[in-house]
Amino acid sequence: MTKTINDKRADILGRLDAMLVQEATASTRCFDYFKNLSKSGAVDETSRRAMVTWLRQVQVALSLSPDTVWIATSILDRYLCSGKGGSSLALEDRVKFQLAAITAFYTAVKIHEPVVLGIDMLLVVCRNAYAERDFVSMEMDVLSAIGWRVSCHTAMDYARALLELIVEDERLPSGVAEGLLGDCERRMGDAIADVRSSSCRERSELGMRCVAMSLDENASLSDSEKGGIWIRLSESCVVDRTMMVGGCDASRRYLHRATYPCEPKNAVSKSRTSSRRQPAEAVSKYGTAGSSSPICISCTARQA
Repeated sequence: MTKTINDKRADILGRLDAMLVQEATASTRCFDYFKNLSKSGAVDETSRRAMVTWLRQVQVALSLSPDTVWIATSILDRYLCSGKGGSSLALEDRVKFQLAAITAFYTAVKIHEPVVLGIDMLLVVCRNAYAERDFVSMEMDVLSAIGWRVSCHTAMDYARALLELIVEDERLPSGVAEGLLGDCERRMGDAIADVRSSSCRERSELGMRCVAMSLDENASLSDSEKGGIWIRLSESCVVDRTMMVGGCDASRRYLHRATYPCEPKNAVSKSRTSSRRQPAEAVSKYGTAGSSSPICISCTARQA
């Protein structure tokens, strides 16, 4: 039995190490591509936030995994950071920006979901605002710009692996573990809409801070239990001690700031570092895209 437990823990640590190795590669890094754009441009942070919100609504309406939206935004952000193909135009034209975001989601569904989101259904979702050739052309442009790297680890992957390690080490009741996971997913869903969170150099830190906040605000664990968990994680070289429960205010600012840029932290460099939802019957509109906005979500869900 001990050997099995140790093997499982080693597997979790190995996955965390593998994520950090991938994180260190330049091809998976992004930056805040809105910083150098004109303030009067049609596409801005508000446009991105609204588009991500719309993608999350599509994900819920079609009963897809929240991870698919994370992967889609990673593809979109890396495309817009690449400076290749039509990425510059997508940052200047709202229609092209929407097309790039929806295409990134379409690609993420193909590689991550066990179900198929066909072009025909995509056209219905978008109310025929685009033609099939538009998606085909945009997908080739996106894939070429990001070097066909359609999959990378997300901040939620780090958070999930850390929670697995906590459960393995602490033998937490299933209810507590599920509560922590659900809280992390909710926080990550909010953070993804902020380009500064998504473009953070080190996704591991975002995942760690999310876990720190979820632990801190969990009513089922005492303060001493929370502190002990974080100390044991830091002793395993999994997290940095500065993100212990006592530093939760910094974690909260990190996740919920409007004016706090996402700066890489050297302290994280030594770290080792889905649930399904039911269809929604009514979904709000994507309000910033203009008359050609792709908003027919609930209709598509009923047809799926």
